[in-house]
Amino acid sequence: MSSVSTHQAALTAIDRADIDSASVGECVELLGHARRLQGWLHASEARLTSKLTEHHAAGQSASAADSHTATGGVSAAEARRKERRSKTIKDTPSFGEALSHGHIGSEHVDQLGAATASFDKDVKEALLSLHDELLAAARNQTPEKFGRTLRAKARTIEADHGIERNRQQRKQTFISHRVNHHEHPPVGRTLRIGGSPCPTRRVRGGRRGIRQSSSVTLSRWSLMKADRLLMSLGRSG
Repeated sequence: MSSVSTHQAALTAIDRADIDSASVGECVELLGHARRLQGWLHASEARLTSKLTEHHAAGQSASAADSHTATGGVSAAEARRKERRSKTIKDTPSFGEALSHGHIGSEHVDQLGAATASFDKDVKEALLSLHDELLAAARNQTPEKFGRTLRAKARTIEADHGIERNRQQRKQTFISHRVNHHEHPPVGRTLRIGGSPCPTRRVRGGRRGIRQSSSVTLSRWSLMKADRLLMSLGRSG
């Protein structure tokens, strides 16, 4: 005896139902069947869309969006939405699996796709790495609330990444400062080459410091002093 799939059972239940005389409980039950069947259809459509994308990349067909517009009778905007949905499911297979069983709706997948498209690559990868947590939220939230959850989570990740970038920048700045500290004298000190002080300028408060273009000034001045030293050695020799 062959087993009947959940989707076949859902289709049979809807097909055989007398909807005109259905009670409230029966209507709710049939809506559950419809959701499971619709989720399976959307998941299957997403898989077909991904395959069409592969054919298009190989130069064997039109784009998936164009194929949807030509054969599905949908608008260009809806065709692009279906294409993006397939990419989202490809990035997060667990959402495709949940969709095929009716645990979430296609709008949940679309919310995830919209959220990941709104942020940079690092934030997107960090967000998708939380797929188990996000899927649990999607199963218990409406698409609208799930969208808000996604955006809040993404903004938190983005803020954390910004803090980390600032730390790295401060670290690099510190390293650069230490290197420059050894290459050039700090402000307020005098570099002596051949017994002569480095040229300085007077700044506010009577304090002497290195010229603002210190790296250029030191380089030219050092070469000049080296030339004089060589000339002096030549005369003494």
